[in-house]
Amino acid sequence: MKNLSRGVSPIGFLCPFGTRPRVKAFLAGWFGFGTLVGGMMFVVSSVAILQAFPKAPVETWLGVLGPLAILGFGFCLLRFGQYRARG
Repeated sequence: MKNLSRGVSPIGFLCPFGTRPRVKAFLAGWFGFGTLVGGMMFVVSSVAILQAFPKAPVETWLGVLGPLAILGFGFCLLRFGQYRARG
């Protein structure tokens, strides 16, 4: 039997798989930015909308929907990458 620590198994070669480090860093930055900055935008815009509810400007709704769209698009990127990497 060959040494398994060298990447050889009794039936073939062992191949490591996973997400590339650059992709992990990009997604960590994407979700980190979306969570930190988008979370602050969401809270500030939500408070502004609740304080002036009947006459809330349209721009404040962008502060609520924008961060949700950024996080949703990041989730779609992640799922699309998983779909493309299927076996």
